[in-house]
Amino acid sequence: MSSERSFQIKSLVDDHNCSRVFKLGSIVTYKWIEKHFKNQLLKNPKMSIRKMKAKVSTKFNLIVSVTQCRNAKRYALDEIEGSLIEHYGKVWSYGEEIMRTNPGSTVKIDVNVMPDSTTYFSKMYVCFKGVKDGWIAACRRVIGVDGCFLKGICRGQLLAAMGRDGNNHIFPIAWAVVAVENKETWKWFLDLLLDDIEMGIGHGLTLISDQHKGLVEAVKERVPAAEHRQCARHIYANFKKRFKAYEHLMERDPKSWCRAFFEVDRACDAYENGISESFNSVIDLARKRPLITMLEEIRIYAMERMYRILLEGKSWGNLKICPSIRLKISKLKKQQRFWGVIPSGVQKYEVRIGNDGYAVHLTNNTCWINV
Repeated sequence: MSSERSFQIKSLVDDHNCSRVFKLGSIVTYKWIEKHFKNQLLKNPKMSIRKMKAKVSTKFNLIVSVTQCRNAKRYALDEIEGSLIEHYGKVWSYGEEIMRTNPGSTVKIDVNVMPDSTTYFSKMYVCFKGVKDGWIAACRRVIGVDGCFLKGICRGQLLAAMGRDGNNHIFPIAWAVVAVENKETWKWFLDLLLDDIEMGIGHGLTLISDQHKGLVEAVKERVPAAEHRQCARHIYANFKKRFKAYEHLMERDPKSWCRAFFEVDRACDAYENGISESFNSVIDLARKRPLITMLEEIRIYAMERMYRILLEGKSWGNLKICPSIRLKISKLKKQQRFWGVIPSGVQKYEVRIGNDGYAVHLTNNTCWINV
């Protein structure tokens, strides 16, 4: 009725044998489509219009037009962009909350100020107090550094430093979000990292990474005293691209050729950066999330991992040597019968096998290669 909010029925046919046609896309709007696909577009902003159209047809049995889907995607991305602006505006509050709840932690946020005074997020570094104290107190002086791409609406890269604990397992230390992985961002990251873990210019430290040129140059400038090992897997991949004729030489056990790239007197037998690759794999879904959500998922992962490691360590009792290291020692014991031992002083020996020789000082618990 035009004068009131009601209907007047003048005739009624209560016997129907027709069915409503739901396949007409005109019964829905682009805003309705956006409401059902907003979360999917947030995870995959590159979803094609035709793929969205096919999903609407499969899920709702509706035939919508390409224009409807295009308008829905545009509307969704505009809403997401607006929410992301608010999201990035909370980054400083997030950093302050970390500092309040974890005194002694390091949070560094940098911005870019445009000529019109507009401020844009540039990069952010996070290292928790408990994590860096744990690394300083009980971890091996071996760190894997690597960068990986972010997959959300706002692109960038995540730089991370992964340590090895006493059981030779992954130990997340610090991570940072930057716009691009280059020499300048790596120098910025390494400066903050070395200050947190109190390693100065890297005396006694071993860094393992891929062959990224910016990282290689940054390590030379900021960590000149550290040994910088390049991951054997990346060495093999790059060698294979450039010298296909010699590919068969690199297919051997990496232990047989990667010594050419490493110093042999360091207390580290790792020749690949698997710890960083494992971390990148674990946070694969988190990298599709907005900034603060991603950082929270990484924090929760690190916290849960530390707790699991703590419980596992308590189950070992009073072991002074961790299980994985004990396993390595047991394998070495089987090979010790092939080594020759030559006394050279009180608690001092030279042990040899073939052309290899090592000086061993039992009192000082040291062992180094004889040249």
